[in-house]
Amino acid sequence: MKVGQPAPMDSQVVEQLWGQIQTKNLDTLEEMLCRHGVVVETQESKKICLDVLRNFWLRHAVVMHLPTRGQKPASTSCTCWHFRRRGHCPHAYYVRHKLKLETWLKPVLPHHEDAPRDLESDGSSVRVRPARPPQQAKKRKRPDCYVPVPLPEADVGAPLPERRPDRVLPPQRAARSRSAPRGARSGSRSAPRRSDRRPR
Repeated sequence: MKVGQPAPMDSQVVEQLWGQIQTKNLDTLEEMLCRHGVVVETQESKKICLDVLRNFWLRHAVVMHLPTRGQKPASTSCTCWHFRRRGHCPHAYYVRHKLKLETWLKPVLPHHEDAPRDLESDGSSVRVRPARPPQQAKKRKRPDCYVPVPLPEADVGAPLPERRPDRVLPPQRAARSRSAPRGARSGSRSAPRRSDRRPR
C-alpha cells in the first residue's frame, strides 16, 4: 500500500516489492535490483540510486501478517519507518481491522430520542442515588453480670462541715546583702564581712 494518502498501486510495483522481500539469495537479489534500477553499474563500481530506492520503500509499505503457529502468537509487521521505530503504524492497524482481528472504531451511539428511557427518571444520564435515612447510634448493651453500685444516702438537713480558716503567713524581713559594692559610701557603718569559709 502507499504511505500517506491512500491510492491504488500499480501491479508491476507490487510484484517488484514482493520479489525484493522474498528473495534470499544475494546474487539473485543484486541482479533483481539492477533490473529494477535500484543498483546502477558505473565504470568504477556499482552504486545505489537513492531516488529509485526512496520511490520503492518510502512511498510504499508492505504489511505482513503471520497467523498463529503453535505457541507463537499472531503478529503483524510493516516495512514503513514508523513501524521500525515505534513498533506500530496505521498500515498495520488497517490490515488488522480489515482481517477483523481488532477494531479501534467506536460504535455509533444512538440518538437521544431513540435511547431507552426509564419511566421513573426524567431522561437525565446522571444517576441519582436514593437518600438513605439517617442512622442512629447503636446503644451499647450492658453485660448480663452488670450490678449497679448504690449511691450513699445524704441527709439533707445535716449541717455542713466547718471550714478551716485561711492561714495567713506573717510578713518576712528581707535579708541584708553580705558584701557592699566597691566604692560605695554610706554614712552608717556596714556590718563586718564574714568569711564564707567554714572552719575545718
